[in-house]
Amino acid sequence: MKGTKIHFKGNEYNSDGDRPVRLDSVPKINSDKQLKKILRDKNLIFFKVTDKELLGINRLKFKKKNFLMLEPNPVTFYFSLAFDAVSQLEDARNQFTNTLHKDPSSKTAMFSYLFKVSSVGIIFSFFALEAYKVVLEIS
Repeated sequence: MKGTKIHFKGNEYNSDGDRPVRLDSVPKINSDKQLKKILRDKNLIFFKVTDKELLGINRLKFKKKNFLMLEPNPVTFYFSLAFDAVSQLEDARNQFTNTLHKDPSSKTAMFSYLFKVSSVGIIFSFFALEAYKVVLEIS
């Protein structure tokens, strides 16, 4: 599987700069029964893991099935997409070069692919920088 590891928001001492949060009002989970009860709470948006960790929770539904997913850190999420585009860019360049030499009639499609991969890399690099800037402003 390609890509960088996606980190999750909420670790109070996150090196990405997530702002510290007060954990006093968040219930500590001591049993499976208590966990199931808390996860049914419609107002729950955070999950306390330890005294120093708090993770955001997304409530999602897919094909009528409810599930929970940790909220990804947008900085690492956007950076991962940009980083993946770098390896795809080399492949797109090679395909475009081969197309020019072998089948000039399909060069428009290959240039479109090259442009798409380049754009994804640039745009998500910018998104990663902007997300990081927001994290710094909040903390």
